[in-house]
Amino acid sequence: MPNTRTNSQVTKLKQLSLALAESFKDEQAYLDLTCAAADLFDANIALISLQNGDSMWFKTRVGLEITEIPKQASFCEWAMQFCDRVFVVEDAAKDPRFANNALVTGPLGIRFYVGAPLVTSTRQVLGNLCVLDSRPKKLESQQLETLKFLGKQVTEMLEKSKAHIPPISPISPIPSQ
Repeated sequence: MPNTRTNSQVTKLKQLSLALAESFKDEQAYLDLTCAAADLFDANIALISLQNGDSMWFKTRVGLEITEIPKQASFCEWAMQFCDRVFVVEDAAKDPRFANNALVTGPLGIRFYVGAPLVTSTRQVLGNLCVLDSRPKKLESQQLETLKFLGKQVTEMLEKSKAHIPPISPISPIPSQ
């Protein structure tokens, strides 16, 4: 069968291909920043966690299989209340806010959490760049400053790409036009 694509169709396919390539490059950049955050704290879990209604959606994640968690069960909800600073929990098992949390008492056994807020230029809190570990940790101020810097990089990328908009869940209604 002869190729019947018009020049317009070929151009659109090339544009789509370039857009997909750029998207994959951006996703790798998000993952690289997530990995850098995990390395900074020698931790086994790091996430870019974004608000999605009553849940936190993980845009990228290292060391964790799940892709979202109910907001009320997450450390991130607490961290987003402190949008001007990094939120730290050095030992969740000793912190009354988290000692009975299933993330602490369950199979993950989370003991440490640190989250840098992702705050847009219009002061909208999108979520956090966060690091979790099964070991308690003491932090140095340089680590906190570096995480804050990484969080700003993530926020700038999200604002440029509008990638902070989570995918529509299959059970969510489709937004009306």
